[in-house]
Order: sequence, then structure tokens, then C-alpha cells
Amino acid sequence: MIKRQWLSFDWRGLAVYKAVKELIHIMAPAMLSQLLPPVSAILATKLVAGFGAATVAAWALGSRLEFFSLVGSAGINNVDATNGWTNAWP
Repeated sequence: MIKRQWLSFDWRGLAVYKAVKELIHIMAPAMLSQLLPPVSAILATKLVAGFGAATVAAWALGSRLEFFSLVGSAGINNVDATNGWTNAWP
């Protein structure tokens, strides 16, 4: 592959700094949007922790119940009473 020049390691013509700068413009907002939910959960837990361990446990239980209720409602939303599954497959 190298003899036929299909694979080359000549990086002289590449603008590496410019390419990395363009990638950072895409990566930074995507990375921040993925970091917001866990960071907000940490801050909310810290806020609730001031009220004691039982409050943290109740808050954690409530957040898990909320998650499962949302998952269940999304599953029910995909069922049509007359035709069965509507949004399951195209």
C-alpha cells in the first residue's frame, strides 16, 4: 500500500492547526450539552444534601420514578388503539 502511495504519511501540506480549530468549534458545544445533565444533577444533589440523608434518598427515589414514568408514557404514546404500534418501525 505504501509502495503504490495509497497510504501516505506526508503531513506537510495539511493545515493541522486550522483543522483542529474547526473541530473545536463543533466539539465544544456538543461536549457542553452532554455535560449539562450530570453537572446539574450534582448541583441539585448538593443543594438537597443540606437537608439530610433521608431527603437525598427521597429525592433520588423521586427522580428515578420520574424517569420510569417518562419511559412508560413514551412507550404508551407509540401505541394506537386501532392499528397497534404506530411509531415503532417506519
